[in-house]
Amino acid sequence: MRIHLADVRFLQNVGALDPADGDFGFAAFLASINVPITGRASFDKVVSFGKDQWAYGDMPVLVCTRNPATVTIPEHLQKIISCSSLSPEEIYKKLQLGGYEHAYIEVA
Repeated sequence: MRIHLADVRFLQNVGALDPADGDFGFAAFLASINVPITGRASFDKVVSFGKDQWAYGDMPVLVCTRNPATVTIPEHLQKIISCSSLSPEEIYKKLQLGGYEHAYIEVA
């Protein structure tokens, strides 16, 4: 499984940037992965941007948190978001068994 790590703090200043390709190649990058994995803080931040700013379309997203039952998932995302308190090793095994090959991990 190929894993990419990312930090979403750059999104706070994204309005000040003017990329030639419009999205810095993010759409092409997303097309190359099949499961974004995010922490609770990153998920909450991205969700706070609003429904129109959700970048992952209908791709399944895994939210890692100590307390999965406390994550508030907006109605429009409830079919694609899953929450887990598994260890990184257990998540890796579960994703491999699920056929996922390219993961993108966001960290805050």
